[in-house]
Amino acid sequence: MSLKGAMLHAYVAAIERDCRTAVGVVFVDSLGGVRRRFGRSIPASKDHAAFRGVLYALWNSRRLGCRRVIVHSDNPAVVAQINGRREVDLGLVGPYLQVRALLHAYRSARVVGDQKAWPPKRGRSLRPPWGPARWTMS
Repeated sequence: MSLKGAMLHAYVAAIERDCRTAVGVVFVDSLGGVRRRFGRSIPASKDHAAFRGVLYALWNSRRLGCRRVIVHSDNPAVVAQINGRREVDLGLVGPYLQVRALLHAYRSARVVGDQKAWPPKRGRSLRPPWGPARWTMS
């Protein structure tokens, strides 16, 4: 299925535990099918990891052939910075500029932080890359 005219939703979640940070991205097409999943442990703050997740979502949405994308993030501070409702932290200016530039590469693109937009749990949890503890995107 081509995503050229369809809307793609990318769900980005970042979690920080025991001085480690993980980011996960799930791409869902307009029919509700999962197109791609990504998860990685990175040495960064939770906000930086969320920015990197949004960047990954925007880059890979283009690679999937999508022209319309909505990126959902679980980090309201990062969403506020991207959308201009909060001043950008000095350490996040680089990723912020990259995100803003990529948003202009789409016919329609936005970053939202509405928790109600997250897909319902289907009985499965995502595992962080560092151990057996379970966490969910809900």
